[in-house]
Amino acid sequence: METLWLHFRMGVTGRDADGRFDLYYRDGYAWLRVWPHTGNGRPVYHEEISNRLGVLGAPHVHSGAIRDIVEEATGAEVQLVEWPGGDRLASTISVTVENDEMSATMLVTHPHKGAAPPRTNDIMHALGEAGVIEGVDRATVKAIVAGENYDRPVVIANGRPPVNARSSRVIYHFDTNRGKPYLVMEFDRINLRELNFVEFKEAGELLAETEPPVPGVDGVTVRGVPIPATGDPVTVELRGGPGTSTDADGTRLVATEDGNVRLVKGVVTVEPVITVDRVDYSTGNIHFEGSVVVKKDVADGFVIDATGDVQVGEGVGRATIRSGGDVLLQAGVNAAGEGEIEVAGNLFAKYVEGASVRCRGNLLVEEAIMHSSLTVWGNVALQGRRAEIIASSLIVGRSVWCKKLGSVAEAPLTITAGVDPELLLTYRKSLADLRASEERFSLLEGQIDQLEKALGEGKTDERLSDARDQLARERDELSGSLPTLRHDCHHLRDSIIASRSARVVVEDTIYKGVTVQFGSQEYRAPARGARKTILRRGIDGVEEDGYNPSDPPPFVFDEEARESEIAADQEPSPDPSSP
Repeated sequence: METLWLHFRMGVTGRDADGRFDLYYRDGYAWLRVWPHTGNGRPVYHEEISNRLGVLGAPHVHSGAIRDIVEEATGAEVQLVEWPGGDRLASTISVTVENDEMSATMLVTHPHKGAAPPRTNDIMHALGEAGVIEGVDRATVKAIVAGENYDRPVVIANGRPPVNARSSRVIYHFDTNRGKPYLVMEFDRINLRELNFVEFKEAGELLAETEPPVPGVDGVTVRGVPIPATGDPVTVELRGGPGTSTDADGTRLVATEDGNVRLVKGVVTVEPVITVDRVDYSTGNIHFEGSVVVKKDVADGFVIDATGDVQVGEGVGRATIRSGGDVLLQAGVNAAGEGEIEVAGNLFAKYVEGASVRCRGNLLVEEAIMHSSLTVWGNVALQGRRAEIIASSLIVGRSVWCKKLGSVAEAPLTITAGVDPELLLTYRKSLADLRASEERFSLLEGQIDQLEKALGEGKTDERLSDARDQLARERDELSGSLPTLRHDCHHLRDSIIASRSARVVVEDTIYKGVTVQFGSQEYRAPARGARKTILRRGIDGVEEDGYNPSDPPPFVFDEEARESEIAADQEPSPDPSSP
């Protein structure tokens, strides 16, 4: 129960002090304390106390009892009388515990005029009534008792969250995500000129180090309920590859040679870097175990074959580029139908024209893809001013994002999205082999029939007979292999299932002449074209949705999400027809 304190003080001058008294409500009673006067000070009169009891509406107290207390005037607290209605003057204390029981707030109303603040015991009693026994802030309790924080909720207690155990982790002292603007895309425009795939480190520089493990510590709610800490089953290992070495205790990794530092599948590697002005007759073809930086251009007919990253500052023509890492073409490629680019990682280019591209990662293009054949295991995203795909053939393992698909000239454009490129290419090759074998079988049947007819007309040329027998043997071999070829084709066809998360997002226009396939489902652009469209695999066919720039669809780049997509897509295809 809260205390309501009423304190009256008479004037004090020099050595003469007036007597004084305190009259207050607490715990259902009226309480009185009287202090004596000193010197020529004015004493306290029992009538003053009786009058004050009347003003406060307290029950009547016999004047003799009051007089005895006034005469003693010891300053001790004396219980006067039971006061059932006195609680109307007291502060109210309310405690609110959050749903997760990790914090509690207290609201203390201002006591009425003449009342003293609640005591510490009153605050603690209210907390106990609400079940709050942990994490009480003693400073806040003290402030409330001092008369602060009235009429507004204040946090009075906090739970202690658990500290989950953590295994040793690796801190890298280099950028592990450089050259990957899609990590911050939704969807800001890509500036390829700001990318740099090469981070140079000198021998002796610290590349990475391990932090010690953190033991788990259980938490507790404000009501004393324990929160168990979780363990960490993942053990992170500091792994160094070529060009690195660890110290004696294996906690620090340093470079042993100058070069480009890369993180490849969890392994830190420092690879040598070769930098040239251009690739032409002055350098010849480049075959290099490391990364290659070309400041200017790559001339027609030349080859760059690198195990690391390749970065080209100016144009690439009818050249061949093979990279075991990422490729950045800051000025794009115009291969005129003869150039090839093969990338184990991601490919970034201002534009791609007349090129054959195989990219195991994601393809990000600033302006345009034109007259090219592309096989991309990840996503294809165009995010420049034009951002258009024209007269090309694309096999894309995941999704496609652009502004324009096709052209006003209605040149054919085909996109197959959301399927495993390796599986689709294998199927297409098997189908081509099957059709070639069937055509050969039909041709052999016709040739054998002609020879049989010639022999039946009495011609006994031994050469005709040998030719017939040879063709018959080839026909019989084909006849035995055709069922296997047909079975393999059907099995591969049934295995091609488009991902349900794959999308073809077109911010502006799809022109006539565009064909989009999701496995066995096919979309053909209408004669009038389409505007602001999102295409995806449906239950009975390709589904179309409108594109809303304020609510863009998800576009996932990381491999863990891709693995989740693959797992979710393991279901029979709704349409058994051929892709």
